[in-house]
Amino acid sequence: MIFSKLKNCLLVVGLLNPLILTAETQNPRIIQFSGLEKSISIIINKNDEPIHQDYFLAAYEPLKLNNDLMPFLVQKTNHFYSYIDSKGNWLSEDNFLDAFNFSKDKLAIIKTKKGYGAINLQGKLQIKDQFQDLFKFNN
Repeated sequence: MIFSKLKNCLLVVGLLNPLILTAETQNPRIIQFSGLEKSISIIINKNDEPIHQDYFLAAYEPLKLNNDLMPFLVQKTNHFYSYIDSKGNWLSEDNFLDAFNFSKDKLAIIKTKKGYGAINLQGKLQIKDQFQDLFKFNN
């Protein structure tokens, strides 16, 4: 599989082996390319076109809830994580030091310089980022 029309001029040709990380039926889906020195992930739509101009160090399969796909958690750099929706829009302009997938309660645990907290599907803090640690729970 060759992607040659990424806006940031990424051209993946033969050097990296594609690995599909999500089900073929899921749209969009994650493709990971692994090489000797690094791996990159691209999120593509049903037409095999990237949904976002950037590639990521990692992308994680999101939870599907009532046929709605939660935002994708992506690792932007070695130290920062963020979220994008299925259309390639950033959920938040914030970069998080640590982050986890959205859960069934539609919250995602994140870590900022201040501490751990949780954001909602609009990228807004629902649990203030003030804790030393924060865990998922079910009631």
